[in-house]
Amino acid sequence: MTGNTIVNNGTYINGLFSNAASGNGNQTITGFPRIGGKTAFTYSASMRHTDISATQICFSDRTLSSINGFQLAVVGGTFRVQFIASPLTEAYCNLPYSANTFFDVSVVYNGSGASNSDKLKVYFNGVAATLTFVLSPPSSINNLAGATTQYGIPGVTLNAHRGDVDNHIIFSSAQNNSTLTDRYRALFEPSTFYTLGSVSKIGLIHHHSIHTGVSVSI
Repeated sequence: MTGNTIVNNGTYINGLFSNAASGNGNQTITGFPRIGGKTAFTYSASMRHTDISATQICFSDRTLSSINGFQLAVVGGTFRVQFIASPLTEAYCNLPYSANTFFDVSVVYNGSGASNSDKLKVYFNGVAATLTFVLSPPSSINNLAGATTQYGIPGVTLNAHRGDVDNHIIFSSAQNNSTLTDRYRALFEPSTFYTLGSVSKIGLIHHHSIHTGVSVSI
């Protein structure tokens, strides 16, 4: 997305409230700020996969090269946070949701954490997931020349995000559990939480509220 425009063949469909961005697995949705070079960040989005068995890159900051970068992927019914290098470092968990159902996912990375579980956390609908780690997450995200941030892989119309995304937001800080729970309740349980205004904006670098057509980059 650039401003309010979806780039490279993405489409708008009915989302949580009005519009969501949609891809069919052969479309790369681009135009997001870089996360490369950061020692901490929080990525949150409302997602709906049309197929959770298909291998797909949900979100990435990488080059076309397969040996460097960062990505969130769905592989064989698991959700994976992958630090692409040699060797590959990743953490994964089983997907706790079914296809064609909107859910909220947050990935919290803090490269200065004392343990693997301090460095990386994943939340589904405000609840922390149990992760299996393959090696330890690095202390910072690779800052790659020529890399782009997108749903899918740059330059490849294969294994891109297969489904829909709404309320995409990125922080340059590791947000705490209560903030992420507030986000989930505001989006999915509005009768118990009435405003997004109390959700922390410290370190906010990008928020695309697709249903309102408002995109903010800082």
